[in-house]
Amino acid sequence: MIENKYLGKQINLEELLSKHKIDVTLEQIKKMYNHHSKFYHNFAHIEHLLSIVEIEDDKLVIAILFHDIMFDVKCDNHEKASAEFFKTHCFGEHDFKAKVYDLIMATENIGYKGDSLTKEIIRVDRLILHKTDINSLLTWEHNIFSEHQYLPIKEYKKGRVAFLNRAFEETGNNTLLELRDIVAEKVYKIGFYPGSFNPFHIGHYNILMKSEKSFDKVVIGVGVNYDKKDIDKVEIPDMIKNREIVYYNGLITTAIQSLSEHGEVFVVRGLRNAYDLQHEEGLRNVIKDFLPDQEFVYYFCDKEYEHISSSLIRDIQSRGKTSVGFQMTKKYLLE
Repeated sequence: MIENKYLGKQINLEELLSKHKIDVTLEQIKKMYNHHSKFYHNFAHIEHLLSIVEIEDDKLVIAILFHDIMFDVKCDNHEKASAEFFKTHCFGEHDFKAKVYDLIMATENIGYKGDSLTKEIIRVDRLILHKTDINSLLTWEHNIFSEHQYLPIKEYKKGRVAFLNRAFEETGNNTLLELRDIVAEKVYKIGFYPGSFNPFHIGHYNILMKSEKSFDKVVIGVGVNYDKKDIDKVEIPDMIKNREIVYYNGLITTAIQSLSEHGEVFVVRGLRNAYDLQHEEGLRNVIKDFLPDQEFVYYFCDKEYEHISSSLIRDIQSRGKTSVGFQMTKKYLLE
């Protein structure tokens, strides 16, 4: 149940899904919205929009519920994909289905003119652009940046500044220009987490999660041998595909220098035990021979991951048939 103070009522989403013969459960919808790559376009965002909508209409509620369900930051047609998803799963009345479809599609075009329901879904969907509280906008910016972390910072800044300029032209909200200048001038604190990651396992992910609490973003560096086309053999788990991933051949100094053009870079390393610490000290000294001012940050993995390594996983997989080895090591791998 979602409390809407403007309508003075609670919105029962499960009841509406059943009423209009939509064969997706609320739990399934929440799971889709709360994908690990979504920081702003998640179910909390949908709940907020439904709590501030000012027109009581089932079509509007369902359109809001589904309008970002297929959101993918790497695609530019998620409105169409969301509308088609709704259409496929709704077996209600034709007119209801057609109107909800049109309402979802209306969020694609900010200049779209239509009836009161169309104007209302556009209003709530873009209400953030009218906020004059810089702290609210900074929280929004942080979440949008997190959704776009797969992009190099230079590319993100360029696109974001352009978007905020267009948003100002649309709204006349001067606080958006303040936010634009903050984005343009920000010096990002970047973690660079290099390794062979063959394969990337839950121990690596544990270190990644720890390091992401300390930096604006963590870039994953995958060491490959281009001559042997190892880059084609690197499997990137779905759990980290929304991060920026760079490939380097040999020493990591070139990759570090490239990242340093757009922020303050710290090399992130994971430790399992004292032996790892000794090994890392040698690597640190080699890199400092070329980059004397380079800073390093070390994280100990949680106790439960101390025994896991890529070499252990490869060894187990090589000793049995492929399927058997994979099943044995599946608990160590990310989806």
